[in-house]
Amino acid sequence: MPADERLREPDGSRTSAAVDQVGPPAYPDATDARRHVERLGLTARLFANDGNVAAAVCRWTCAHRQLAGSLAELSRPDLPARIARDGVEHSWASYSETLERLVLDSGAVGLLSDVTVPVVIVAGHDDPVCNHPFLEEIARIHPNVAYRAWRGDHQLPLTDPRLTVGLILDVADGSWTSPQPAGETSS
Repeated sequence: MPADERLREPDGSRTSAAVDQVGPPAYPDATDARRHVERLGLTARLFANDGNVAAAVCRWTCAHRQLAGSLAELSRPDLPARIARDGVEHSWASYSETLERLVLDSGAVGLLSDVTVPVVIVAGHDDPVCNHPFLEEIARIHPNVAYRAWRGDHQLPLTDPRLTVGLILDVADGSWTSPQPAGETSS
């Protein structure tokens, strides 16, 4: 069944509620999550798998917020300056718990079986964080889930805000009709 058909109530009417997710770090299990993160490069590997290095960098960042923010801004010229700077505004507790509970735990995917409203997952074709085959599998397994891959990377909401906000508004008001922007694939 096409994904846009799955976003309708049993009587054929548009659903009144839906959820969308852009660039989710969803993996089948913690082992796959760690393998996937390791392929992102040395920095990601150190921050995901070596708590000592990540904690030390985080402590340095907390002690030097202004300098760390400036370095973040310089290292990500593709992002709005304020967003790049905000990337260093966290604590070790928030970073490590988010990494463990959101990225490495993988338990949230199992909750999709209980979701009764449509879920739209969008990921950038070039998003190295996303496990695209797994997201496609999720859409095949769960009748209430649609998956779209759009041009872009993990920063899709920041690099193409109009497309992302348009999706959110369309999903929220029930008018989402599975647009196919150039370069998009669907499951």
